[in-house]
Amino acid sequence: MLVAGANLLMAVSDHPGALRLAARLGAMPGGGERAAALQFGIQHHLGFYRESRATLARLDVARHRDLHERQLRVTLRVGDHESAAELLAPLRAAFPSDDELRRVAGDVADRRTRSPGTPRDDSRVILDTIRTADPDALLARIAAVQERYPESGLPLAHHGEVLMWLGRYDEARASLERALAVSHRTRWPYYGLGVLRIIAGRPEEAIDLCARGYAAMGNSDAPFEHAVRGEALRALGRPDEAVAELGIAIAANSRRLSSHLNLGLLHAHAGRARELADTFRHVAEQAPALVVAAAADCGVDLWRMPPGLPPWPALDDDERARVLGAMLARVHGNRSASCLTWLGDAGVVRTIDGLLPGVASRHLREAVAILRRPAPAR
Repeated sequence: MLVAGANLLMAVSDHPGALRLAARLGAMPGGGERAAALQFGIQHHLGFYRESRATLARLDVARHRDLHERQLRVTLRVGDHESAAELLAPLRAAFPSDDELRRVAGDVADRRTRSPGTPRDDSRVILDTIRTADPDALLARIAAVQERYPESGLPLAHHGEVLMWLGRYDEARASLERALAVSHRTRWPYYGLGVLRIIAGRPEEAIDLCARGYAAMGNSDAPFEHAVRGEALRALGRPDEAVAELGIAIAANSRRLSSHLNLGLLHAHAGRARELADTFRHVAEQAPALVVAAAADCGVDLWRMPPGLPPWPALDDDERARVLGAMLARVHGNRSASCLTWLGDAGVVRTIDGLLPGVASRHLREAVAILRRPAPAR
């Protein structure tokens, strides 16, 4: 029944409740392995890949091959070949004659020694592995790319970007300033430094940095510039200009979560209830686990009244605005459109891998199937 209950809670995006039930199952006699498998499934579906990797270590490879291979597929998808090699070792030991595992191992070994060959691609490939790789190891690998390409500021730009995502703002600023010292025509550091100015409460300086980046790149802009300008203009109390800039950023790439959060806050400030509800629905569908964490941060009870289901239509405008603001705080310096991260309670990097289609219905079907099983004979 605990497994069925956990699936029901996952169907309404109450993953903290589901994890609590998994912990209760683990405390029961003989429930440790089932609890770990349940916990892994919850974490993995939500993009909590570091936590799912730690849980996986408690599960025997031979008995839970499917779960180990699910984690392996994620590391391969994001290009984290170091973690893939670590996951492959016990799999190959348990299944030494498996030809597919042998083929994957050979491909991983080849990719670990292969380099894309440009400072942008080398550092970008490493940055994308933040979904599963150890952040400090990732930063060391990007620093090594900088050593290979000392004339380029791009690896330092990505180094600073990772530090922003981790909330290590002083270190991030130092890396981004070093990137510009290496080459003033490295576009991204201007905008990254602009985000840091916004976070520090100096949005007018962010506007200036965007202008410097625009001039340094021959008066050409980029979608990210509009995202930064829009957020800065919101902070400066210039809502009409902010809406226009954020609209351009979202039209260029609708996955940039930070732009939706800032736009929602503008709708809330202007009293545009319908637009606020639409924006909140979008972010709740894109990042439900982040919504849950942010709501806990600001004291909003998502399930306090019917219907306590995503996207939580019973919330009022003030509650939606508070949750959006708490979400923006949880993503720290991440303003990316392609690699969305936020930090859990213990500072663990969590990933937003995009919409989770069918997750709620799948958990609901599984819960119903469990509840319909005949009771064991006594």
